[in-house]
Amino acid sequence: MAIVLYPRYWQRNLGNEVDRMSTGKLRPCIVYFPQETEFSRRADEDCGTMRVIRKAEERKGYFHTWVIGFDGKSYGIVEFDDGSVCRVLPEYITFTDRSEE
Repeated sequence: MAIVLYPRYWQRNLGNEVDRMSTGKLRPCIVYFPQETEFSRRADEDCGTMRVIRKAEERKGYFHTWVIGFDGKSYGIVEFDDGSVCRVLPEYITFTDRSEE
C-alpha cells in the first residue's frame, strides 16, 4: 500500500505542475527502463562475467499520480498502452506534453 501525497506538498515543491495533475487528465510520458545486469564469479576464477538480464528500453505511457513507497522514495504511477501499470522513479519519467518555449 502506498501513501498518496497531498496537493499542498506538490504545490510548494513543483509549482504549476500540480495544476496539470489536478485536472484529472492523464499526462503522456516516456519511461526509460535502464539496462539490468548481473555479475557472477565462480570460486575458481580470477575474474567474473557480466550478463545482461534486460536491455535498456523506452516505453510510451500515461502518468497518473505521485505516491510514496514504504522505502520513503517518491514514485510515479504510469499506465502503458497494453494496460499494464508500473511504479517508476521520477528520474526515469519524461513528460511529452510540454510545449518548447
